[in-house]
Amino acid sequence: MLEWFLRKTKSGDYVINACNTSSDKAWTGWLQRWMQRTRQTEKPFCSVVDCNKIATVGAHVRIIRGSQEFASIYVIPMCHGCNNRQGKKSEPPPRMAVHKNILLLETNLHNLCRYRCRHYCQYKVKRKRRWLRFLKIFLK
Repeated sequence: MLEWFLRKTKSGDYVINACNTSSDKAWTGWLQRWMQRTRQTEKPFCSVVDCNKIATVGAHVRIIRGSQEFASIYVIPMCHGCNNRQGKKSEPPPRMAVHKNILLLETNLHNLCRYRCRHYCQYKVKRKRRWLRFLKIFLK
């Protein structure tokens, strides 16, 4: 069995969608790659606890276990709706509870965004502009 080198989710684990990963492409698609690596023949169900849909994509996620958040980005099967969940502006994406024993396919990506949401980058630019305006006024 190939499962020995893959990590698995544990009960009580949460995931958040990683931002800026749409440029990371797999030749066959991330769901197909996950199925090949885990030797699955049928499409799995969505990994999110509250969802009963069949997975349509391989979602790039970060794992939250207790108060610890993993830096690596993993791929797990998700439906399109769960993969596109977003938080409010300038806040991190919502945490989603996942089933236990979901095999995690590790990618070579590491998420460097502090708040892990696509809106934070715009918020950061606005803060920088305000800070520069303050410095101009202060240094005159």
